[in-house]
Amino acid sequence: MLMLENLVWGWPDAPEQTLDLTVRQGEIALVSGPSGCGKTSLLNCLAGFMQPRAGRASWQGTDFLPLSPWQRPVSFLFQSGNLFEHLSARRNISLAFVRRREKPADADRQVTEAAARLGLEAGLLDRPVTDLSGGQQQRVALARTLLVGQPVLLLDEPFSGFDEKLKHSAADTLTRLVADQQMACLVVSHDARDCQRLGAKKQVSLPDHR
Repeated sequence: MLMLENLVWGWPDAPEQTLDLTVRQGEIALVSGPSGCGKTSLLNCLAGFMQPRAGRASWQGTDFLPLSPWQRPVSFLFQSGNLFEHLSARRNISLAFVRRREKPADADRQVTEAAARLGLEAGLLDRPVTDLSGGQQQRVALARTLLVGQPVLLLDEPFSGFDEKLKHSAADTLTRLVADQQMACLVVSHDARDCQRLGAKKQVSLPDHR
């Protein structure tokens, strides 16, 4: 279970946000709110790229905020995708194994299957990511994040660049994976309809304190 207890965050000289939230294994929670309210900053705090002002974030009862980013039980999908432009789609997805600190014997099969679940054809995987559309690049980034396999999944605008049909398909895939692998998933989205697409049991709307 992921628990955020009186977690307080915000940039210096900016209004702060405070959140208490519990996300159980197999559940998806959605965080929404106006642009600039601190949604992405929340994920950065949990991933270890930003220091919260106060509070606790724990997985199965253990506070992971004191840990380095690579030691935390989280997989993080950046809003920008954070892909390496000089690498192929396959190589970008394969970087998940660096985070896992192992490369299984069936690594290529796992990469192909992760891509296929998100509608990426095998023929696209050996192309440079710069040859792919924005939506395809976002699917590459999402496939890599899912393949990392950490129990806490943090997704920042995971369906940006997707058309309506693909949003529903990707949401169905994500919902099944979260349930099957018993992850706790926290999704940041500006689109309130993602709550329904994902069957999110909890939705938090951050206020605009600016």
